[in-house]
Amino acid sequence: MGEQAKQVSRLTTVELIVSMHCEACAKQLQRKILKMRGVRTAETDQSLGKVIVTGSMDTNKLVDYVYKRTKKQAKIVLQPEPRKHNEESKSEDLDPNPNPNPGEEAKKLEEEEKKEGGNDISKA
Repeated sequence: MGEQAKQVSRLTTVELIVSMHCEACAKQLQRKILKMRGVRTAETDQSLGKVIVTGSMDTNKLVDYVYKRTKKQAKIVLQPEPRKHNEESKSEDLDPNPNPNPGEEAKKLEEEEKKEGGNDISKA
């Protein structure tokens, strides 16, 4: 049971681009991929030429397996890494000049306004 728990925690989902001419090609590809060790699910979309595979298999071995079994070239579609930051860190990422002490910044702005205001009064 311990080995099964490890396999479940390592599940990955891979999207492949594979040329499929017809629905029969898509079904045959799906059947052959499902026979690979570690593959849990395989969903084919013949119109888009996509195969989405979920399991605990090595992705590079999957591409080789598809070629060996079907003589079709498969290419892995790279998925963007999910961001694990919370909302607070996202707002910090958007601020180009974060100031750890906002009170200091307010004082600087007030001093600049006084200087500018003083110059305007003396000129008038």
